[in-house]
Amino acid sequence: MEILERLINCEVNSPSAFAGVELRPYGKFFYNLSTPHCQDSNHGVFFDLRGSLEPALEELILFYRLHGLIPRLYPSFQEGERRLLLPLLARRGFDIQYSAHRLYVHQEPSRIRPGAAVKIRRAAALDSRLGALLQAEGEDAASLQTLRQQLQGAGCHLLAGYLGEEPVCLALLKFLEGFCRLEDVITRREYRGRGFGSALIHAVVNYCCRAAPGSILYLWASNPAAVRIYRRAGFKEMEVGSPWSAAYFPRSRKK
Repeated sequence: MEILERLINCEVNSPSAFAGVELRPYGKFFYNLSTPHCQDSNHGVFFDLRGSLEPALEELILFYRLHGLIPRLYPSFQEGERRLLLPLLARRGFDIQYSAHRLYVHQEPSRIRPGAAVKIRRAAALDSRLGALLQAEGEDAASLQTLRQQLQGAGCHLLAGYLGEEPVCLALLKFLEGFCRLEDVITRREYRGRGFGSALIHAVVNYCCRAAPGSILYLWASNPAAVRIYRRAGFKEMEVGSPWSAAYFPRSRKK
């Protein structure tokens, strides 16, 4: 199996690390009732697109509504998936959202030469200062609770950059069967443009190499400024489709 195929397989199955899984002949339903607002914990994926998809979609809707969750579908990144699924989802009344994110995989040594005074270290837990940093960047209480739960697992590591004892940037690493997924990279607004983000990404690359030798580090990104940093750190874009998601809301909740 090629690296890209393995990576996509890891990506679409990664919610099983922090959510329950219901198997179906055509796919999987991921769910976590303790974090009902977390989309990444509560969605389905269709792997087999050869049969009739209408009954599968109705079963997905029923499953999540019976659990008090919003029915939601994520892509499996198969060839022809959009052509087969998206018109069906639209006809059934799903709201489809498209992401501008692209996939980047670490393939070369980092060219970043950190000069910033920020010190990068792993945070043992999401304390009040790190929580305040995330909230200042728009994360809500439900998102923080989801992150706290994920950090209880051995495969979820939070790295933070400090000026003295004040956190100014952070990134989340998830270790997933030969891969490291980088997400939630944040630098406090008032500290941007000072090299802290570059220093953080350089440290993340080194940390991943030490913590999981031979694993492949990857991320999704669309912000041009962030992408420039990732490229300097040795990431290269991979040619896969951009992510999308589709959610089904009761008619009374639609605008």
